[in-house]
Amino acid sequence: MNNKKNLSIIVFSLILVSVFAPIVKAETVANLKAQIVSIQNQITQIKSQLDAITRALTSIANGLSNLTGTTSTPTPLFPPTPSTPILPPTPIIIIPPYKCPDINNDSVVDMKDTAITARAVDTCSGNASYNALGDVNGDNCITITDVNYVAKFFGKSASTIAQCKTATQIQDEITTITNTITQMVEQVKVTTPPPNESGYKCPDINSDSVVDMKDTAITARAVDTCSGNASYNALGDVNWDNCINITDVNYVAKFFGKAISAITQCTTIPPLPPTSCPDINSDGKIDMRDTAISAKAANTCSGSALYNALADVNKDNCITEIDINYIASFFGQNASAIGPCQ
Repeated sequence: MNNKKNLSIIVFSLILVSVFAPIVKAETVANLKAQIVSIQNQITQIKSQLDAITRALTSIANGLSNLTGTTSTPTPLFPPTPSTPILPPTPIIIIPPYKCPDINNDSVVDMKDTAITARAVDTCSGNASYNALGDVNGDNCITITDVNYVAKFFGKSASTIAQCKTATQIQDEITTITNTITQMVEQVKVTTPPPNESGYKCPDINSDSVVDMKDTAITARAVDTCSGNASYNALGDVNWDNCINITDVNYVAKFFGKAISAITQCTTIPPLPPTSCPDINSDGKIDMRDTAISAKAANTCSGSALYNALADVNKDNCITEIDINYIASFFGQNASAIGPCQ
């Protein structure tokens, strides 16, 4: 009888275990999982805090390297797990106006200044640890940007840092530089004589009776070229040196807007070679036929299909108003009365 009762108790106990054990086990597992998640979150927060401290220490160490000539990088206090992506450092862009990095106003950027920013790193306005003195970029937060900015001036005197200078000091420096440049310009004016432009060509390069954009464009398009270069245009070589440079460009530009009647180089026929006979077609007289030949080839140079060497009386490989005016000056005369034609 007792054996049967004991057997019944054992069977009943087994039934209870089989029913409630999974429930107890499930609750235990759920609790353990919740605790694990909580611990993981705490670990993540601790890692973030430690990483911030590591960045601050790195910045301070790099600042100190300016004095020792070496760069020291402290070992991370909490290395990232393999599953955490390691991103490249974000470049720091300094956008003025930043505050003077001499935070404590002792005339030099040193450990005291870097410490002010480092102690308050990763804090913003309203946080008990926030220190507005260390917020050098004025964004109401102290981040690695502020720390790096101060650290890069480590060891420097405030007097050498632009952000530490007063408006009066900056203005004085600008005045000094301006005066120096003015003195240099005046010295160049004294030592460099102006060019003799009496023998230059008429700046009305296209012979339309006025110096305008068309003339300046001819020289500008061929600037820094010389005879033999495909881009060289002898018409724009106003000083006859077989090269077109800034001298030619400036010479034409200074007469911009003027009529040729007001320009000496356009009203005076320069001396020509003694062999330049204006009787181009050799018919014994200077008439419309000669002027027509030169006019047809006006503003062309050697290499152009319209260039006619017979009309190039000054032998400069271009036919300009100089050639045309020279021929026209003998209009109606007999070739026998003109020296170069004899």
